[in-house]
Amino acid sequence: MRIIREACVETRGEIDSAARGNADRIELCSRLDIGGLTPSPDMVEYARAQKLNVAAMIRRRKGFSAGSEAWEDLKEDIRAMIHAGADGLVFGYVSGDGLDLETLNALLLEVHNGESRAGKRDIIFHMAFDELSEPAQFAAVDTLAALGFTRILTKGGAGRAEDNIDRLKRLNYCAQGKITILCGGGVTDDNYERIAKETGITQFHGRKLAIR
Repeated sequence: MRIIREACVETRGEIDSAARGNADRIELCSRLDIGGLTPSPDMVEYARAQKLNVAAMIRRRKGFSAGSEAWEDLKEDIRAMIHAGADGLVFGYVSGDGLDLETLNALLLEVHNGESRAGKRDIIFHMAFDELSEPAQFAAVDTLAALGFTRILTKGGAGRAEDNIDRLKRLNYCAQGKITILCGGGVTDDNYERIAKETGITQFHGRKLAIR
């Protein structure tokens, strides 16, 4: 089985390291100290110039909730990231113990409007997924697949991915044929193969993954 390694990066130096480490893909953010915000368009362009597949974060502030007042800012970021050449867009919002469908649908509409001009993009639901309870996560898998999301970034719940092997295995089984589980949360070059063997997951994400 082919393993895909996605390096989570912020700086030009980290982009260069991911290229040297033969990362299959990067998630590009700014402000990783608070969980990752939208990067600048020039950083996306720099990463694309290194021949990297770039998934760009779409988020203006820390947290996993968004009010309608933030929609126009987030839509502006989506347009900017598409224009800069991002291959994927990473966002996710929850409300209580469920998905914030109003916000997600508003942002997805903007993505699809942009795609009509610039081609199709991957759409990734980020670790807001891990704010949901276990039953809500399994329900969300089907909903996110139906909405057109490509991947779900998750560590399976609280703690690190290695703490949630059983749930990750079950989430991956639930997602088969519908959506891809992208495993993050303490994933490194030293442990991703073991997690893959135990869960069947084939895509991994981390700050210490594929960095040279």
